[in-house]
Amino acid sequence: MTRLFQETHQSQSSTSTPFILESALKRNGWQPRMPLLDAEVALEGKPAFTYLLRPSDIGRGFAIAFVQRNGHVKHDYFRLINPKYGIFINGLPSHVGQLEKVVRDMMHCEMHEGAPL
Repeated sequence: MTRLFQETHQSQSSTSTPFILESALKRNGWQPRMPLLDAEVALEGKPAFTYLLRPSDIGRGFAIAFVQRNGHVKHDYFRLINPKYGIFINGLPSHVGQLEKVVRDMMHCEMHEGAPL
């Protein structure tokens, strides 16, 4: 290894932040003990694209409850597929990426839209 490569590699390693699941979830409205019906009540009357995340009721992974454009609350499911880099998937090939992207994909909104409860 050349010295330049070593210095570059070391500087990249020291500036990269490891993915921490708990931190990503908390930034995105994580409600670890909230059942599905309580999520609907909590989101009732909130603006479009307000959302919360909770554990999935149907197995491994996570659930999102969010207010659609028409005001109705919708539920969807997703899972973590790469814990090292924080990559999630919702089932559709285009719904893969970091948590914030997958959340916006499921809500069918832009990255600047939406806010956690």
